[in-house]
Order: sequence, then structure tokens, then C-alpha cells
Amino acid sequence: MDVNKPYFTVFTPTYNRADRLHRVYNSLKKQTFKDFEWLIIDDGSTDNTKEIIEKFFSEKIVNIRYFKQENGHKKIAFNNGVKKALGYFFIPADSDDTFDYNTLEIFKETYEKQDEELKTILCGGTCLCKDEQGNVIGNHYPYDDWAASVQEMRYKFRVVGEKWGCVKTSILRDYPFPEIMGHVPENVVWSPIAKKYKSLFINKPLRTYFTNESDSITHTKFEKENAHGAYLLAKTTIEHELNYFFYSPIIFIKSAANYTRFKLNISKSTSKNSSLRLEKNKFLGKLLITICSPIGFLLYLRDSKK
Repeated sequence: MDVNKPYFTVFTPTYNRADRLHRVYNSLKKQTFKDFEWLIIDDGSTDNTKEIIEKFFSEKIVNIRYFKQENGHKKIAFNNGVKKALGYFFIPADSDDTFDYNTLEIFKETYEKQDEELKTILCGGTCLCKDEQGNVIGNHYPYDDWAASVQEMRYKFRVVGEKWGCVKTSILRDYPFPEIMGHVPENVVWSPIAKKYKSLFINKPLRTYFTNESDSITHTKFEKENAHGAYLLAKTTIEHELNYFFYSPIIFIKSAANYTRFKLNISKSTSKNSSLRLEKNKFLGKLLITICSPIGFLLYLRDSKK
């Protein structure tokens, strides 16, 4: 770890959210642990985002680095943020997020008290989230400060709900978002990381998630242009999570059907791309996809009528 660089990079991608950025800023001003930078990637905002950031910068309270790019998508902003980050750990903080005053301190202390051998297989830490009324979103983890994989937590222990945390920047650089057309679900990145590394699960709701608001930089509604990302999500689930089939078979049956559905939705030239081919769990994955392909084909026909 380079002592001349910040311990954390708090990363905020934003698009026309000037009226919300104060939430992250106010949270950062209150942090008890000060060794961090606030890295902002502006995805081509047309509002007064730049002026708001300049006002924050002039106060000289928080170490701010601001970059503006042409409007692309959250995935491109995220990749650029990871490339530019100086921190050892990377914390995504959307432009309307708030988090508790001791969040960074808790992340750091929880990680640093682990033994060195465990640290080598840890990608970071994951905490709980709460809504505006302070209610935990989803359920708690079965143990406190427990090292496990995200997939184990999701499938074996049935932990659901909004979660949040920090990830080693060096690991994220090995798993960039595919910069393809349309929306790319976040699990396309998080799933392969979770298969290789464990996370420290912290039973504290440190982030406040505003449930009645949408993020203008993200688009989730299915459209033809989003078929690439939906295909990658199905592929990723089959490749990296199939070992948990018997814990949640319906999830994998849906993923196998969606693999065929969205592969048919994308162009032939794209589907021939080697990065989109199923490579891991070849036999079981391909068998499941074959069995579920009639469902996928029917779903594709339904999409074609829209």
C-alpha cells in the first residue's frame, strides 16, 4: 500500500444531479477518517454540476478530483473512475447517497484487524443499507464481520436487499465493465469477483438509500439496445454461479432461458464475439441452456412483437 496515496477513493458518477450532490459532500465532510479522495466523473451533465463542484472545491474541506466526459453511460464513467482512482479501496457513492459519519473508519478498522493471509483473498467489505426512515433494507448477515463470498451469502444464507461497500481498486481494474451498447447490469462485474474473492460482511447499516428516487445515469428498462447487457448477465450467472443451482434452481432456469432469448435479440456479428461465448461450466451450463432454449425462444418471439 502506497502511503503517499489515499486509503479510499470515494467515487461518484453523475449526470444532471447538481441538486443532489450535496448529500455525498455533506457525508464526506463529517467522516471521522480523513484519508480519502472524492473522485467525480461527470457524464456530460448539462445542468450546473460543474459550478456546484467548484463551490465545494473552494471550501477546501474535501480532497476533490473532478473530470467531465462526453455522455456515455454509467459503465463508462465507472471504468474511467477506476482508472483514475488513487485510493487503495474504491467506494462507489451515487450522487444522491448519504452515509454515516464513521463509515470509512469502520471499513478501514474491520479490514485492518484481519490477518494477512485472509487479506490476500478479500476483495473488500460489504455493509447493510437503510431507507430514509432508518429501516434496514433486506435482512442482516448471519454473522458479524464474517468473511464469505457474495454468492454464498446470496444463495446459501438467503441474504437479500440493498447492500454497499468498498472494493480493492486493483481488483476492479482486472474486471472492467464491457463497454458495449446499452445498459450493463452490475452483476456482470461483481459475480466473477465474488467467485474468486471473499468479502467482509459488516452488520451495520452505514448507507442511506433513497428508495423513491431513480438514478438518471442508469437505465434498467428492457429495450433492444439493452439486450447485450442482459445476455451478458445471463451468461455470467451460468458461468460463475451455477455451483449454487440447487439452492435457487428457478434463478438458473430463468438465466438459461434468457441466455437464448437475448442472444437471439442481438446481432449475429455481435454474438460471434469470443467474449460473449459461454466458456466455463461448459457441459452443465450448455446442458441447462439447451433444456431451457424453447422457453428462451418463446420469450424472444414475444420481444419481437413489441
